[in-house]
Amino acid sequence: MDEKKQAWWKIRSSFLEWEGKLNRSEILQLLAIDEQWNNLFTRSVAIPEFRLAELKNHRLFKIGSHTVNHLPLKKLPEEQVRFELQESKRYLENLMDCEVRHLAYPYGSPNECGEREYKIAKECGYLSGVTFNPGNITGNNLNSFALPRFAGGEEVKSEKLNHILNGIKHFADHY
Repeated sequence: MDEKKQAWWKIRSSFLEWEGKLNRSEILQLLAIDEQWNNLFTRSVAIPEFRLAELKNHRLFKIGSHTVNHLPLKKLPEEQVRFELQESKRYLENLMDCEVRHLAYPYGSPNECGEREYKIAKECGYLSGVTFNPGNITGNNLNSFALPRFAGGEEVKSEKLNHILNGIKHFADHY
């Protein structure tokens, strides 16, 4: 498993270097993936549009934007960042007939989003943005555009989720 994780991070780093330099078709071609396969894959992992409308009024969900092309924003020129944030917000607002106020930055690490992207998100009308920066939501220095989030999924066991929700994940992971 450790070797698989190391390989994944190496592939991810290369992929992020390609984005912004190559267009989507060129990246898919390098990966020997065609557009049809990519569309099928996207549909398999994304929430269908009709489900979004059902979730928009659920008390446990907030629908947020995630950009148009899922690119690492920090590597893009400012005008392209604005397009990604504004167009994604506009699309979802039209689709669901409600205001979209929250954003999850693609990839979300300090390598892919930072102060410039937080400022642009605020200027585009968002109220908050979530990153993959570690941390807890505490204190007076809270930046609502750099909120921490964690990846869920099958690997998150109940003990780890308990550590995350109780704010002791860093301590539990390192001591």
